[in-house]
Amino acid sequence: VNFTADAGLSGLNIASGFTGAVPFTYNSHNLTIYNDGFTQAAGTFTAPTTLTLAGNFTHTAGGVFTAPTNMIFTPNANRTYDVATTETFNNVTLNASDSSSGLSISAGDTLLVTNTLTLTNGLINGATGTISAQGNVTLDNTWDGGSANLTFSGGNSQTFTNNGPASIPTGTITIDKTVGSAVNLATDMIWNAAGQDVAITSGTLNLNGKTLVVNDQFTVGANGTLQLTGDESISKEPAISSGGTIDYTATSGSRNIQNWTYTNATLKFSGNGGTFSVGGSKTVTNFVLGAGAHGQLTSTQTLTVSGNFTSTATSG
Repeated sequence: VNFTADAGLSGLNIASGFTGAVPFTYNSHNLTIYNDGFTQAAGTFTAPTTLTLAGNFTHTAGGVFTAPTNMIFTPNANRTYDVATTETFNNVTLNASDSSSGLSISAGDTLLVTNTLTLTNGLINGATGTISAQGNVTLDNTWDGGSANLTFSGGNSQTFTNNGPASIPTGTITIDKTVGSAVNLATDMIWNAAGQDVAITSGTLNLNGKTLVVNDQFTVGANGTLQLTGDESISKEPAISSGGTIDYTATSGSRNIQNWTYTNATLKFSGNGGTFSVGGSKTVTNFVLGAGAHGQLTSTQTLTVSGNFTSTATSG
């Protein structure tokens, strides 16, 4: 099939027993698959630059799927995403026809997005399904939410922007990134659905001066870092596992650190030009005073370090 313009199919079913590659030559044109959806059980399918899908996406039984540069889901009902554990895409947009339509991720499945994820309209559901984002994530003000879990992964620096929707995906929010890489908040984040947890398992969640609201459990794991200026409004104290890091990064002014329990934590003051006071008596596992940062103790304040004290500051 030789494309001479953008084309549309009611559905595409690559059945078991098919061999070789689906014979589409796109000639720089794109493909829309409508309500009958996409199913692949054999063969090789290479998508065009932009693939738009209104129906179900099913790839559970074999065959090679080569993703498009831009995958656009446009469900006009509750459509299903069902794969053999994980399917990898580049840029993904979900733009349903209305607020009650969307994509349901099947139990145990992951929709992995290596570049940008844009949630424009509709829902992503599946309480045991996961969206795993490795690039920037944007929620448009017309987005309607859903029950799927959202994981930030990979080693890229990521930005998370909420442009105003009241409904954010209500599943668990997990930061599970390469150590040393970060998710940076561009807007306030309200993760306050009933029972919704936020877990910093590995890598960094950088609040970047923004408000954070967490409804249920808020944890910082052994390889996780919560980075903050120190001036943010944070609704809940995190439970910090042994090895977890809390990093204060303000570069000017003075402030008390959050009145949390830091016993298991590595506490860092890394803001070049910022001054940080413990505001009372605190015990930490490790303490790091970065170059240009200032730690301040009054006569009524103590900081007890049970492990290592490291300083690259010229004064403290």
